[in-house]
Amino acid sequence: MLRRVLAKLYRGLADPDYNYVGRTAPTEYSGVKYYHWYLSIIPRLTKMAGFELGSFDVVTMFEVIEHLRDPAGVLRVVWRLLRDGGLLYLTTPNYDSLSRYLLGSSWRIILPREHLFYFTAASLGPLLRMSGYEVRSCRTTGLDYHAILNHWVFRREGSSWAAVQEARERIESSGALRMLKRCADNVLSLVRLGDTIKIFAEKRG
Repeated sequence: MLRRVLAKLYRGLADPDYNYVGRTAPTEYSGVKYYHWYLSIIPRLTKMAGFELGSFDVVTMFEVIEHLRDPAGVLRVVWRLLRDGGLLYLTTPNYDSLSRYLLGSSWRIILPREHLFYFTAASLGPLLRMSGYEVRSCRTTGLDYHAILNHWVFRREGSSWAAVQEARERIESSGALRMLKRCADNVLSLVRLGDTIKIFAEKRG
C-alpha cells in the first residue's frame, strides 16, 4: 500500500519533497483495538516557520542563544534547516571574558531577566557537538574598555550604551588606537577572554 501511495505522489505531483512519519495512537484512543498506529505523509516543511528542511546554506544567530529557554532545542531545529555541510554562525557574550572577571556583577551583560543562559567557549563547543555540529572556528573578541576604566580608574559604576558607543567611535577614529585594539582582540581571542564568542559550526550529515 505504501509503495502504491508513494508511486502516485511521484507521478501525480512530479516527485515532491515530503516526509512520512509513523505515529502511535493518541492516548485517548488507547482502548480502541484497531487504532494502534498510523502513517502520515506530510510536505517536507518544519512546523515553526514553514521553511523547507535542508534548504539553507548558512544560518546566523547574532546574540540570540543567550535569550532562549531551550538553546539545545533551537540548535536542533536549525540543524534540520541546514543542508549537509551547511554553516551556523553564532555570537553570544562570553562568561569567561576579561571584562566579567574585572567588573563582576556590574558587567552590563549580567541581565538575569533577559539573558537566561551564559556561555563560555568551553561550554558552547560541546553543546554544538551534541546537537550535530562540528565547530570549525571559535574566536572571542572585544573588551568593555569604558566600563573597566570607570570601575577601576574613575571609581564609577556602570557604563551606558551611549558611553560605550562613544568610546568605540573614538577608537575607530584613531589609527593607532585601532591597531592597538586589533592587537588586543588577537590576544583575547588566543586566550579566549574576549567579551563575545564568535563561532562557525558545520552541520554533520
